[in-house]
Amino acid sequence: MKSCIPSRRARVAEPVRAAIHEFFQPLEARLLMAVGLDAKGWTTVTPSSDTKTIYVSSSSGSDSNDGSSPADAVKTIDKGVSLLRSGAPDHLLLKKGDTFTSGFDNWLKSGRSAQEPLLISSYGSDGERPYLKTGAGPGFFSTTAFHDVAIIGLRFEANTRNPDSADFVGPAGRYGIQAIGPINGLLVEDSSFSHYVYNASITGYSGYSKNVKIRRSAFTDSWAVNDKAVGFYSSNTEGMLIEGNLFDHNGWNEKTAGGSDHLSHNVYLWESTRNPIIRDNIFANAGQHGLQARGGGTIENNLFLKNPIALLVGNGSTVRAGGVTAKVSGNVFLDSRSMHGAPRGWAIELGNIKPGGGSYVRDNIIANDSQLRHAAIKLETATIATNAADGTGVSDLTIENNIIYDWYQGISLGSKLVSGGAGQTGLNGLVVRNNDIQKMSSGRMVYHPQAYDSGSEDWSDNRYHDSSSSSGWFYLDGKPTSYDTWDTAVEATPQDVAMKYPDPERDIAKYSKSVGAAASLNGFLAEVRKQNKENWRQPFTAAAAESYIRAGFTGVTPDGPPPPPTDVPPGSSEDVTPPSVVWSKFDASTQTITMKFSEDVSRSLNTSDLRLKNTKDNTLIPYDVMKMSYDRATNTATWSFRQDVPAADYKVMLSWHVVEDAAGNNLDGNHDGSSGPDHVMYIAAAEIAGVSTTAIATT
Repeated sequence: MKSCIPSRRARVAEPVRAAIHEFFQPLEARLLMAVGLDAKGWTTVTPSSDTKTIYVSSSSGSDSNDGSSPADAVKTIDKGVSLLRSGAPDHLLLKKGDTFTSGFDNWLKSGRSAQEPLLISSYGSDGERPYLKTGAGPGFFSTTAFHDVAIIGLRFEANTRNPDSADFVGPAGRYGIQAIGPINGLLVEDSSFSHYVYNASITGYSGYSKNVKIRRSAFTDSWAVNDKAVGFYSSNTEGMLIEGNLFDHNGWNEKTAGGSDHLSHNVYLWESTRNPIIRDNIFANAGQHGLQARGGGTIENNLFLKNPIALLVGNGSTVRAGGVTAKVSGNVFLDSRSMHGAPRGWAIELGNIKPGGGSYVRDNIIANDSQLRHAAIKLETATIATNAADGTGVSDLTIENNIIYDWYQGISLGSKLVSGGAGQTGLNGLVVRNNDIQKMSSGRMVYHPQAYDSGSEDWSDNRYHDSSSSSGWFYLDGKPTSYDTWDTAVEATPQDVAMKYPDPERDIAKYSKSVGAAASLNGFLAEVRKQNKENWRQPFTAAAAESYIRAGFTGVTPDGPPPPPTDVPPGSSEDVTPPSVVWSKFDASTQTITMKFSEDVSRSLNTSDLRLKNTKDNTLIPYDVMKMSYDRATNTATWSFRQDVPAADYKVMLSWHVVEDAAGNNLDGNHDGSSGPDHVMYIAAAEIAGVSTTAIATT
């Protein structure tokens, strides 16, 4: 099964450019932008005509200097900061390879604008970032409403809290970054923070913090004694981007007594963190949650590795009144672990999902758990929230095109959810379709303690299989339920099919070995921790590791399918491998559907082989309003429409029994290695209406 995704370069570069454009708003009639991205995706800040640059060197500077050049560098950070002008595009540069024994305490200064920020960065030819050993003090602390500040290329460490350091003293300490106030415009990039109580905390006190961008940085090893410790925390923020970072081993420390707490996480976004964008990050070895996104948001293309609980969206001790929107797509979740000796092990928990929000969980891979105690995807209420009456249960959520493999259970619904209900316990508008749920250790695919209500949920086209008896694959309305009964009572179009994945047992240890690192999770993460602008290696990004894992299930990388597994030429009499759809997508801007095939099917493919069915009234779009073209060089077929397609939710089906390759093998519609069934994709009404151009995942 393959999600239709553009090339990695297109998928990442365009959103990155958009995010940077949003952060650094252009000035009218300005031809040369002061802030932008270089060819490798790193932020560049060009000095303005009136920029004052201050150089700081602990090894060769003197605070009697004016800091105006490397030769005249000042010695201490405090002296350098005192020479900066607030409201100006000044640059404070610390010498690479130098070690400093303080951070930026009581920060008060701002840049001029988003295009002319105040920059804190580095200079020199040494490849090592400036090293700020802040001990029990803060890395960067502010209680003022500063704006337009960029921190790029620094290393912060609470060295006296690092049990592996000769400087270790004990738990006394503060935060790596702590901004308390309605800041507007903070960029943190190419930096690292380790061993603080909170490695970073952004709190919009007395107003919302806005336009906070955290990119390509590392937050590791936060801890506290019998108290909360977090890798990254935020509340009262909007316009937040968290992109391309590492969050590893935050919230606990097994080498210190009392060095963990059940409320400690890699990333903890309070419900007042409004609609963040969280993409291309690695979340590993959390104290509890890899990512808590209580305020919802866009969570895409992240890699979750061995977290007790990987992802929570919406629920919490307080909830957003009226619910949140969840857009969870393209993520990979591998394994989990216990917490304080208590088994955990679920990948995604959702609750308080907003009615009409268009929320979805799609195109994710959840695989190979070692705890085997909990479902991969859990829908729950937050009845313990202090403001539970403001919540909205689970509403208008689509779960589609996901692969769940070798877990305890596939999908579970909380027992307090009420089909068709209202408020915090309501379950309405749930759609579950086109998912693989394979090899569940409990022998149960779905836990559904409620009676099925077709008015509040719709299940279709899911593929289930396990070696256990199908008589207990489901739990429905308070009792074990067989596949046959589920077929009759709930899902009219399920499939009992064992998916033939190329290599579903792939894990991060195998990937690490394949790229020349130690064959273990720790070996991989050790290399990721070394990432910086001077040593940025693509194999140790979330994207590269995800691609490797995904190919184990789809046999397809972002660049297309792998070579045929044998030397049999396609189309020869010995060819018994059926053709399949590599990816499919709908483009709202051009009103076209495109499908790429694993081999040439042009001799059999016709316009009428594609059917579009309105999922509400089951009407079909007439095939005579469509036309098809086929590119044999790329084995890509495109269907266009002679008139606008009416806005509705559509199920798109490509007939398996009439599509065949040159050897006469019919279409493998679900990638199980044999011909049939139809290839299926879905198009949402908003996409038909031209709201966005969206790649639709395939079966």
